[in-house]
Amino acid sequence: MFRQKKEEFITVKNKRRVNLAVILVLLVLVSAVMGIMSLFLASSIRTSNLTSLGESSVDTGRGIAASLKRFALSDIRALISQKQVTDTYRSLCEYLGEIREVNGYKYLYVIYKESDGYHVLLDAQYSPSLIAGTDYIAIGGGYYPKAISKQAEKLLSRVYEGSMPLASTNTVSESENRGSTITSYIPIQDAAGNIACILAIDTAVSTADVSNGFITFYQVAAGFFGFLFAGSLIVSILYFRAQKRRKEEATDLMELK
Repeated sequence: MFRQKKEEFITVKNKRRVNLAVILVLLVLVSAVMGIMSLFLASSIRTSNLTSLGESSVDTGRGIAASLKRFALSDIRALISQKQVTDTYRSLCEYLGEIREVNGYKYLYVIYKESDGYHVLLDAQYSPSLIAGTDYIAIGGGYYPKAISKQAEKLLSRVYEGSMPLASTNTVSESENRGSTITSYIPIQDAAGNIACILAIDTAVSTADVSNGFITFYQVAAGFFGFLFAGSLIVSILYFRAQKRRKEEATDLMELK
């Protein structure tokens, strides 16, 4: 009778150990999967928000490019050829400055390409710079998309090649001088479809622009499940080590008997 009860107790105890082991393994797997899913969803929402912000800049930029093409294309060609500060240059820079202020852009340029690389033709900060004494890129000054990001450099090259008519980065470029920006490129073409120059728009990016309640929720969820995963993994390792040690001790005890 006593032996039977002892065997039943051992059987129940072993079942509990098995159940606990299964629970720990499931907890590790579920927390890992949920953590990865939360990170993926947060990243997807952020990328979608950045893409929407870039597309908005491109849509506005198309209107700006169309107005420059219609009313100032011949002046732009002359400025590219002469590279001189004229009344036309000042007027066009002031026009871009007004657009930049209305739309809240960080930077707004018209750039062109020559054999030695890209150059700035018009800088929207020209007029404010004269008043406040801040920096601006003079006509003919170098424009270095690689300094913004590798993606910006690649996209600008594709726009000039014609393989991407309109382009906008969907990653945030950060630097000490520029801050956080997203860059868009819109070609200004002549009647034959040849690219005369490119409108470059740098839109300032804030946390509010790329984040929302969903991202915050998924980031918190990812942190929670990450903590749960780490905790359950540590507990599982300790548990299975303890079980292994008990089995070894039981085996040694049986050998002694």
